[in-house]
Amino acid sequence: MSAGPAGGAAGGLVGRARARYLAGERAGAPAQGELVMNELKIPVQGMTCGGCAASVERAVGRVPGVQGAKASFEQAQVVVQVGPGVAREALVQAIEAAGYDVPAEGA
Repeated sequence: MSAGPAGGAAGGLVGRARARYLAGERAGAPAQGELVMNELKIPVQGMTCGGCAASVERAVGRVPGVQGAKASFEQAQVVVQVGPGVAREALVQAIEAAGYDVPAEGA
């Protein structure tokens, strides 16, 4: 007896992946209702230590729609994961309100 494609062990798709395949969705495409996130890299001037980086992370983390942030004083930037509709300007304002500078784009 062998397990067919719908049965367990013979390499068939299982669970959610199988349901997505049967629904005709592309692999890697977000399922209906899944949040699509973007990553923004913003240069930040004035961070001199890990405490500064933590302050920048907290500041951008308070902006609605921000899913995560990682600031680096060594690289003088913050990488922010945001959901749809989060404006870069809102992040820049939060960083500047925390006491740090964001150079103009293209400068």
